[in-house]
Amino acid sequence: MTPTRRTLFMGAAALAAARVLTPDRAYALQALAATADWSLATADVEDDVAPRVLRLVHGRAPQGLSGSLYRNGPAKFRRPGGSSQHWFDGDGLIRRWRVQDGQASLAARFADTRKRRQEAEVGAMLMPGFGTVADPRAKIGSADDASPANTSVHKVGGKLWALWEAGSPLAMDPETLETEDFVTLRPDLKNMPFLAHPRIEPDGRIWNLGVNGKQAMVWRLAADGALEDAEVIALPRASYIHDFSATARHLVIVLQPWVHVRNVAPMSAGFDWTPEAGTQVLVVDKADLTQRRIYDLPPFGFFHVGDAWDEADGTIRFDLCAHKDMDFAARGAQEVLNGVPLGGEPAELAMVVLSPNGRGRLERTGVVGEFPRSDPRRAGLARR
Repeated sequence: MTPTRRTLFMGAAALAAARVLTPDRAYALQALAATADWSLATADVEDDVAPRVLRLVHGRAPQGLSGSLYRNGPAKFRRPGGSSQHWFDGDGLIRRWRVQDGQASLAARFADTRKRRQEAEVGAMLMPGFGTVADPRAKIGSADDASPANTSVHKVGGKLWALWEAGSPLAMDPETLETEDFVTLRPDLKNMPFLAHPRIEPDGRIWNLGVNGKQAMVWRLAADGALEDAEVIALPRASYIHDFSATARHLVIVLQPWVHVRNVAPMSAGFDWTPEAGTQVLVVDKADLTQRRIYDLPPFGFFHVGDAWDEADGTIRFDLCAHKDMDFAARGAQEVLNGVPLGGEPAELAMVVLSPNGRGRLERTGVVGEFPRSDPRRAGLARR
């Protein structure tokens, strides 16, 4: 069902019948209704946003709350001479919300990538992307030349890293949001893929993957971003991998049945949904990447995985947002960029349980959810 103001307020009525509709719940429902129109997410932002104080419209800042929240996402899709064709391919806009002394402020700057500079000069979106075919005028020497640096942002050492998934992290200044340069973790590994969702241990150590077909680079970095190790492992299939998880002892890699089967443009067109293959979970020992186990699960798609942990008996549990399929990636994210209302089934919050006997299961909650997040200081620890 496509969300509309009517359906959302019908949901509000149902919620009121089931429980007390507090002012906060009512306000949250109004906010959901206001953002049901996806044109808000796919509109073009034309310029950087200079630091500005935000006007308080509801509530108050909790006493003692102070700090900065950084977010990244695609925010420029169209130019007069040609446009992006997929929501995932817009230029990355890094935003900083700062809360101090009960007041909030906002600043935002586009990642000043080689892609953005070349396209601004020509007046057209040129570069290939997840769902966009390259313009013949595009000048590409490496994956970093095509990077929009638009998917996530992490503070690493004293820098912000704006991440994509097919190329290097882009370093930015956390105070001014000024772009510096792409990060080369080792000279012979320049321009290698580095996923947008790394896993960070309580002590700050960073694990990440760089995926290329049936191979993945396993990156291990110190808290300050210095490379500790990089090793290639084989994957059972060339699944689309956007995120993964990790326990204190293991890397947990979900291999959905959306599999790369042909080299065509755009990238998304090279994948087929093969539910008969089911979903697999590859568990790799952090201390010895040759030690691995594979679990079989029913077919489902996914973008994002939550935290994972090992139990005393060897059971592994982790959160995941399960999709019926990957139609949104293949088709839906192109359509919403072109004004088609979002349809299809939303993701469902679930938990994967991998037992020591080699069997796995998916425990569904019936709760709609996406982007599961946990406190990284508790990464790998058991919880409810």
